[in-house]
Amino acid sequence: MSLVEKMANLNSRLVYVILIIVTLIPVIWPAPLPIKLTPQHEAIYNYVENLRPGDVVLMSAEYTASTIGDLNPPFVALTKHALKKDLKVIFVS
Repeated sequence: MSLVEKMANLNSRLVYVILIIVTLIPVIWPAPLPIKLTPQHEAIYNYVENLRPGDVVLMSAEYTASTIGDLNPPFVALTKHALKKDLKVIFVS
């Protein structure tokens, strides 16, 4: 009996259990991934930190569906940071 035949005869429940276990492993024990800050990240953080409460910030959401995965998380983080600093935020798109 070849390997292909053995795999074809496997019980589908066993395959699903294996898939569930393999999928849950990174959820239960996530791999520590380093987050590296660039000078640009530090510069924008320091810029927002130096603003006074009540200052006006204009934020533009000029990205498309193809770039939303890359551009939306920093946009949300910057928005939260500005709102925590009690800045007046104006959004344009």
